[in-house]
Amino acid sequence: MASSRSRWAALFAAALVIALVAASGCAKKKQETGAPVEDAPAAKAPVATKQAVPAPAAKTGPSSGEAGGAAGKATDEITSGTADEVPSIGEGPSADARKAPSYEGKLAIVVDDFGYRNAATEKILALNEPITCAVLPDGKTTSQDGEDADRAGKLVILHMPMEAIDQSKSNGDGFIKSGMEAGEVRARLHEALRNVPMAQGVSNHMGSRVSTDEAVLSAVLEEVDGLGLFYLDSRTTSATVGPELARKVGARAYMNSLFLDSVDDVSYIEGKLWEAAQKAKDNGQAVAICHVRETTAEALAKVLPQMAENGIELVFVNELDPIR
Repeated sequence: MASSRSRWAALFAAALVIALVAASGCAKKKQETGAPVEDAPAAKAPVATKQAVPAPAAKTGPSSGEAGGAAGKATDEITSGTADEVPSIGEGPSADARKAPSYEGKLAIVVDDFGYRNAATEKILALNEPITCAVLPDGKTTSQDGEDADRAGKLVILHMPMEAIDQSKSNGDGFIKSGMEAGEVRARLHEALRNVPMAQGVSNHMGSRVSTDEAVLSAVLEEVDGLGLFYLDSRTTSATVGPELARKVGARAYMNSLFLDSVDDVSYIEGKLWEAAQKAKDNGQAVAICHVRETTAEALAKVLPQMAENGIELVFVNELDPIR
């Protein structure tokens, strides 16, 4: 009986031990698999970074279905082209394109008598050539013509009225006249220049008498030079003392080589333009004077674009070598 009790007691004790061990294992497993730990700080959600807004897509040609074919076709065309047809990336212009024109002479075209606008005015100003525009100081459209010429990229000079041998042609109040005192010469020049403020030089309008008057012309040259301008002797008389006095005074001066439109005819003017070109070749440079006329505008428009291919560089007057 006692033996039986001992056995039951041992079995009970063993059962109790097994139950305690099992309970301990369950508690440990529950802790490892884990309930949230409230004291632990919550993980920060990732901060959304501000992404650049993509630029609007450039306009494209073919749709996605067509793009592949178009791209493939373009690639085929490029790879199958010859070297002449497809220049290498970074390759400069050909040797012929880089070769500068070979000029044999410089020619300056001067158009006189702006200030009395007519049908030819805008045509001449529209020419894509370096035209020197001589503007009269007392014309009805002096201000407009001077401003328009300057805006068109032309070189503007004052076309200063001076006394001619035929005095009936030079009775205006603003004329510089033979025998005039130097102070009056300067005053009339300044008055005229106020009407053509963009002028970079001065030429004589008529002036065959003044061009032979050393005292008056010296006063003109000295004042023009003192103002930082240049003088263009229109050479309205072969007896002009302009070149001699320019050297003596040290003024920057130029000389007309020929008049282009003494005859109001397109063919005649074209012929004179080619004559001027030949003078430029023979002497290295030349100045040719013409006037604001329809026939002149037509001839200039036809001939001037051909000058470069014939060895003539068209320039403004002040781009020539002055009288030495």
